[in-house]
Amino acid sequence: MIDFVRELTVFQWLLIAGGLFLIFPIVKDFFTQKEGSPNSPIKNVEDSNALTSTVHKWEVLYNACSDMGLVDAQAKLEEVFPMFAKLRNFNAKKELNKEQEQNSYE
Repeated sequence: MIDFVRELTVFQWLLIAGGLFLIFPIVKDFFTQKEGSPNSPIKNVEDSNALTSTVHKWEVLYNACSDMGLVDAQAKLEEVFPMFAKLRNFNAKKELNKEQEQNSYE
């Protein structure tokens, strides 16, 4: 092992030093960050599920209002969550275009 280290050229030592220089900040950040910090590599799964759960609940409520003919309630839901409504309208248009495309082939 000692012979191996002694036989390294200056260029090889420079490459090793450059690699350590590039890796050191990443390793240092990994060991110095706390678990709850924003850049932590450990993510909270519950937070990511909360958003999808909210979207799903909004969609279920919106569909229930639609089934019961509650147009004012649907309008309020679209007002409170405009991004959900835009996404829903976009997906509905995509599905309509797919159906029209399939009907044109028949």
